[in-house]
Amino acid sequence: MLDETPLFFENSGQKLFGVIHKPDNLNINKAIVFCHAFAEEKLWSHRVYVSLARSLVKLGYLVMRFDYRGYGDSEGDFSSCSITSYKSDIQCAVEYLRNEYSGLTEIGLFGHRLGASIAVNIKDEININGPIILWDPITDGDRYMQEFLRSHLSTQLAIYNEIRETRDQLVEKLEQGEMINVEGYDLSIQQFESITNFNLINITSTLSSKCLIVQTGRNEKPKKDIKLLSDSLGAELLVVKEEPFWREIKQFYFEAKNMNSVTLEWISENYG
Repeated sequence: MLDETPLFFENSGQKLFGVIHKPDNLNINKAIVFCHAFAEEKLWSHRVYVSLARSLVKLGYLVMRFDYRGYGDSEGDFSSCSITSYKSDIQCAVEYLRNEYSGLTEIGLFGHRLGASIAVNIKDEININGPIILWDPITDGDRYMQEFLRSHLSTQLAIYNEIRETRDQLVEKLEQGEMINVEGYDLSIQQFESITNFNLINITSTLSSKCLIVQTGRNEKPKKDIKLLSDSLGAELLVVKEEPFWREIKQFYFEAKNMNSVTLEWISENYG
């Protein structure tokens, strides 16, 4: 029987919702905290996260999935979120585990897309000593937000058969203090700028624990920016074929089989 317990914990007076996936063994000494993707990408990835969490439990890990403030069942407004608030939420999740499970000697991070980027950025601040697993990290926040706005253009075409507001016009509205709604998410200038100015391209870091980067692709050739990130971190980089389940696709994705497989194998070899 699966031991999966919903809970709330607090950050700055606001409640964050999480789920603890607990292994059968009584002496739990290792855990992994999930850092989810941004906006709609988080929604489409939910089922995949659950499947990965259950697979990690079989390796003896306690897993914590949770919603940042402004997401899911957590309190807060999405438009008030930023890279800083996401980092703070992750830190609170890690501290919650340390306080509740005194026997933990190893805590790692799993991050996906923007969540992977934030995991890299915060790892040293919260003394992570367990595995760091990054799925398709975002290396350039500016480029990522331009792609995010492009999805709004596609929505306009689908609804109106024309583009009524260009990306430049959308950015101008943000700069004037207006919020814009993209795929049901109210985006503010503060959030837009926090992500736009965030990048991992020039990051240099000495990791205190081992790191795996898993990139999806049609072939085994890594993307240039991901390769640069991997080299700067001294991480192992694996490229696998997988559907972009973090987008709205026709196929229902219960689990990312190829990404799961290489991730679990890597953990077993390096932290078994």
